[in-house]
Amino acid sequence: MSISWAIPASRFRQDFILKFLREAKGSNHSLEVRLFAPRRFYGLKPVGSRRWAAHPDLTSTAKEIAKYVAENEPIEAEIVIPDE
Repeated sequence: MSISWAIPASRFRQDFILKFLREAKGSNHSLEVRLFAPRRFYGLKPVGSRRWAAHPDLTSTAKEIAKYVAENEPIEAEIVIPDE
C-alpha cells in the first residue's frame, strides 16, 4: 500500500515535507511528487510529476521537493511513497 500526502501547494513547506518523509521512512523508498492545477470547470488536473530515488539525506530531499513545488506553482501537490 502506498503512502501519500496531498496538501495545497501554498502550505507545502520544507519543514512539513521533512516531517512527512521521516514519519513515512522516506529514506528507504523512492518517491514521487505530483503537481495539480485547477481544471477549467471543476476539480484538479495533473500538470507534472517528478521522482526521487531512495536517499538517506532526507533534509536535502525535502529541500529539493520544496524547490520543485515552488518553481512550478501548482495549486496542490502530493508526495507518494510506493510500497516496494
